[in-house]
Amino acid sequence: MADRRREQDGPAPGPVAAVAALLGSLLLVPWLTSLTWLAQAGLAVGLITLLFGSWAVFPQRRLRRHRVRYMRLRARLRLHPGKGHATVFELWLRWGRLAAARRARRSRPSLSRLERLLCPTLTSVLVARAHYNHACRVPVEEHIIYVAPPRAGKTGALADVIARYPGPVVATTTRGDLHALTAGIRAARGPVHVFNPQQLADVPSTMRWDMLAGCEDPATAIRRAQPLASISAFKGEGEEFWASATTLWLQTLLHVAALRGGTMDLVHYWALQRAPQDFLQTLHGAGGEAERWGALIGDQMTSAASRTTDTIRYMIASNLGFMVDPVLREAVTPGSGMFSPAGFVRDGGTLYLIAESRDDRPSPCAGLFAALVIEIYHQAALAAAAMPNGRLDPPMLWALDELAQTCPLPLPSLLADAGGRGIQIMPVVHGVAQLRARWGKDGARTILDACGTKVFLPGSSDPETLEMASRLSGQFAGRERGSEFDTRHPVMTEDMIRQLPVRRDGTGYALVVRNGLSPVIGRPPVIWRDRWCRRLARHHRQPWQPGAFPGATDDLTELAYQDALPGPAAAVPTAVADAIPVPASPPAHDVPLTGQPERGTPVRRARRAWDQTGAGS
Repeated sequence: MADRRREQDGPAPGPVAAVAALLGSLLLVPWLTSLTWLAQAGLAVGLITLLFGSWAVFPQRRLRRHRVRYMRLRARLRLHPGKGHATVFELWLRWGRLAAARRARRSRPSLSRLERLLCPTLTSVLVARAHYNHACRVPVEEHIIYVAPPRAGKTGALADVIARYPGPVVATTTRGDLHALTAGIRAARGPVHVFNPQQLADVPSTMRWDMLAGCEDPATAIRRAQPLASISAFKGEGEEFWASATTLWLQTLLHVAALRGGTMDLVHYWALQRAPQDFLQTLHGAGGEAERWGALIGDQMTSAASRTTDTIRYMIASNLGFMVDPVLREAVTPGSGMFSPAGFVRDGGTLYLIAESRDDRPSPCAGLFAALVIEIYHQAALAAAAMPNGRLDPPMLWALDELAQTCPLPLPSLLADAGGRGIQIMPVVHGVAQLRARWGKDGARTILDACGTKVFLPGSSDPETLEMASRLSGQFAGRERGSEFDTRHPVMTEDMIRQLPVRRDGTGYALVVRNGLSPVIGRPPVIWRDRWCRRLARHHRQPWQPGAFPGATDDLTELAYQDALPGPAAAVPTAVADAIPVPASPPAHDVPLTGQPERGTPVRRARRAWDQTGAGS
């Protein structure tokens, strides 16, 4: 039942005000005629300004008949959108740099009080500019989710966040636009790595990653196998059994292949062969968990229930689909340009993961990327444990664009734990349906609950997403025309969210909803409109040129991307660097990439490279 309040008895204020205005104008006619035309014009301008100021500043009592037009007009004029939205005082108190500085005492203990106050980009992320051009900042310990349809301007907003972020960044995308917009700026903050095994766009891959490196440890083999097994999991009755069986097979194959000094080719061969004699022979003398796990899957390989074994082999073949493509197989083969997750956490920098899917299934590189990001998370957790408050300082950003296709991580569990370790996650999704299709109904709700700030860009046509955004924006009490009572109305209706204003370049305004605060309508900053980013891009532009993947050429010393790579960034303190385990070095290669340190060799410098850049507000 809607809350109501009856008006007091008395004459309606409308006719009384009209009669008073008419009498006042008649009394002022003789005085106005005595003024010069210049004075009359000035008086008219002042009156119009006064009326516009009262309309812009003071809220209206009655509910507007055309709420969508009213909201769009006030948003474009950078005025307060209406009842129920955050006030100027709330923006200053909860969204400004002072609020970010207060939270930074826990998330950025290495900064002084003056740095936390005067350099807001070191402690927060600018998500939008609200009415009266007030900055809306979110602390670096709080996750942000972008809900936007294709071509709604999310790339420009995400690129602006990446360019300004104070710490290392892991970015996933299906195109090379994020790299083109931010690589020159990020090169000034640390080494830039590009993992583009599918050779998309004009962005050459500058690294390889050996999935077997460190799998001699059973815990590492389990950690690498879990994201691989979840890419093409069995759906239906008994899915938990099939998931555990697939994970057991993969972790055993990875562990045994690493002990025998093999590569992913050997893992792929063992997984698909119907006669498991070769694999079973390698188990003799392996010892430890290798023999124990091998005995378990050996019984399944030789079992008379061939349909069970064939189903497991089919799922493993689908999860290891990248091994069929020779270029993708080369990306996980030891050679020049090997990437070390522990070194990335120690040295900082930026990692771009580029892949795409040509059908409804995830990309062939999805399992590879997920395993790599999970390994980075593990190394970051080890480094955070040795830092004050158990957090990375500076924090790490995961900008996950099109993550359902490129890098389907276990987001429900990661979001619950990553913020406390100094890792900020920014997933970008098209709507609630995409979340539910990948992580299920409960998983989608967990993701939305764990992301404290939700940014809704215009153009969405999913009724469930629009209804969720409208309900999250809350309600207010308003009176419709011709009504004698105040009734409850949503602050943002579904039509208002769908028809948020759009700028000429295609980027639009956004509805920003944050836990426990009033909603905000603002303009997300885009990198091509940011003068600070354009100035940095001119000063730190790098000669990024198209080049071949390392496996596509015979002469590894003539790679075009070697000169484009910047040097490594500065190191973390010695106590933290010693606490990060560095995996064993891969097989020796002929020529290392320019500017990349040898694996296993700790790099120590006085300061981090990103500490030397200025902070924009």
